[in-house]
Amino acid sequence: MNEYEQLRQLAEALHKSRLWKTGSVEQALAVILMGRELGIGPTTALSNVIISAGKPTLGASLVGALIQKSGKYGYTVTEMTDQQVSVEFFEKLANYNGQGVRQLGTSTFTLQDAQRAGLAQSQTWRSYPRNLLLARAITNGARWYCPEVFGGAVYDPEEFSTPGILPPPVDEAPTDATFTPDPSPSLSETTIEGLLAEYSAEQIVSANGGRLPATEEELRAVAERLAGEPAPVG
Repeated sequence: MNEYEQLRQLAEALHKSRLWKTGSVEQALAVILMGRELGIGPTTALSNVIISAGKPTLGASLVGALIQKSGKYGYTVTEMTDQQVSVEFFEKLANYNGQGVRQLGTSTFTLQDAQRAGLAQSQTWRSYPRNLLLARAITNGARWYCPEVFGGAVYDPEEFSTPGILPPPVDEAPTDATFTPDPSPSLSETTIEGLLAEYSAEQIVSANGGRLPATEEELRAVAERLAGEPAPVG
């Protein structure tokens, strides 16, 4: 029996156990394979990776664990109330500023942000605002500052008002950056996501004086600076 057959047999057994909400053996297998890519075991993957609107989504607790486990990145919760949660992200570097870490930026998500995005009407949001504000702040920050840890979309399905349905993500945070899906924008419509498709987060941050660009003017200026740099070797 080859490795694929072994994994499929495992997926079938775990699906039949009904301990996890997998829609099919194939779905269970896909989640297990995704977990392998992220360096987590089958049951952890099935507990924290959910297929929503046909796409795998990661729970905020798994996102936070993978950030800390990466050995390269970390985060600290600096503010947590029922109205607002802020999370500072940093990169771990030896002998940087004598502290060994380089601050990447802060992800803040407020109850007003949730209301504007249509998330705060559910009973879950009314009962556990801090938990869900924290989840959103972590998943937003993960996309902005360390997306390579996850190799794909990072959303927390508990953020959304209708279980199992993933609406278009609201990647908007007035204090940090604005994402508009566009893989190859022109300079007149440059977005942070478009820049990340071509450059590393470190290059973007460095070109903007140590922080992610937050305004259209900064985005255009960073794009112009990066376009004028020689292409990296190797």
